[in-house]
Amino acid sequence: MHPASSFLETEEVLLLAHLARHSFVTLAAAPAGRPLVAHAPVLVRRLDEGLVLDFHLSRGNALSPFLAQAFRAVAVSLAADAYVSPDWYESQGAVPTWSYASVEAEGSVAALDDAGLIALLDDLSAQEEARLAPKPAWTRAKMAPGRFDAMRRSIVGAA
Repeated sequence: MHPASSFLETEEVLLLAHLARHSFVTLAAAPAGRPLVAHAPVLVRRLDEGLVLDFHLSRGNALSPFLAQAFRAVAVSLAADAYVSPDWYESQGAVPTWSYASVEAEGSVAALDDAGLIALLDDLSAQEEARLAPKPAWTRAKMAPGRFDAMRRSIVGAA
């Protein structure tokens, strides 16, 4: 986050609203000492221990092999951004800057079990399909028999 406290938002309701609108995040971690980045849609869950971001990655993703041992990561959700010209200020001496909105979340990442992955995929699809209403929601029931299981084996879920 921006280090200036005047730009820091801590109101949970606003942060969660941002994540609801901008649920595609960049994940950054260095589980083996080398920085790695992945991009994934997230689903926010409130559990007894707090808020959790669930996501899934391709098994071929560079972060996937490390999920079995767990690691710490940062997730960044970006919204609209724009260049701000110094010419737009009334006062002289301004400098160019950038206006943006983002939410950062930091925590431990670990693999989901198969039941957790299936629940994540169903819930994530429902979350994203709701944005397309009034279109009838897509569900995995529309997939050919066996296709869901085949696709599921090529990804890994995480929280």
